[in-house]
Parts: sequence; C-alpha cells; structure tokens
Amino acid sequence: MYIIKIKENENGARPALHTWNKPKLPEGYAICPDEFYGVFYSTTPAGFVNIAVENDTVVEMTVNDAALEAYIASIPEPVITPEEEIAELKAKLAATDYQAIKYAEGVLSEEEYAEMKAQRQLWRDRINELEEVVYE
Repeated sequence: MYIIKIKENENGARPALHTWNKPKLPEGYAICPDEFYGVFYSTTPAGFVNIAVENDTVVEMTVNDAALEAYIASIPEPVITPEEEIAELKAKLAATDYQAIKYAEGVLSEEEYAEMKAQRQLWRDRINELEEVVYE
C-alpha cells in the first residue's frame, strides 16, 4: 500500500508516495489506493495533485493544474554562457558539414544548398560575435 502526505507543500506539490506496511499511519498521512498512483505521477514533476480524504484514505485525486503551472512558471530560464553557445553552434556546423561537402563535390546544386549555406553563415557570424566577447 502507498501513503500520501495530506497537506501539500508550499508550492502545491506533495512529496513522493511511500510504500507502507505498518498498521498505524504516520501523522499527517493517508492511505493512497493503487488506483491513484498513475494520477499522482502523471504530472512532471510528479505530485501536483488535489486529494479528498475520508477515514484516512484518499477517495479522490485530481491534477492541480494551477499549482503545476505556477511552479513551472517560477523556474528560471537556463542561462547559456557564451562558451556553451559557441560549442552548440560549432556542433551544428559539424553536423551539417556533410551538406557542404556534397555541395563542394557537385552532388547538391547551388539552389539545393542555398538555404543551408545561409544558415551556416549565420552560425559562423554568431560564433565570431561571441568569440569577440569571450576572448577580449
């Protein structure tokens, strides 16, 4: 059997479900029937659920969309350093080198390669901008 914390955390989530095999429940917890396991873990991250408890047992569980959305909105966007962006752009260039080689060998026409050629130039231009910041 699983148990669930009755009171949600400040952000609206609940801690992970715990397996429990003792006769007495810890204070503040309720039995969570197996049927609600999927609902509890259906959110990412897990545990953003509303529950209804009767006689120490969860009888209803629904996703707490408002709390989940608020939590996700509170997570700051990752900051990509110039060095990381340079590495990503160089990886994109490396991953598309085969198209440049095909063009150089005459397998791709100017028309077929034009869009990729322009994109690769944008990546090189951005790398040059970033390298000026990093290395000066």
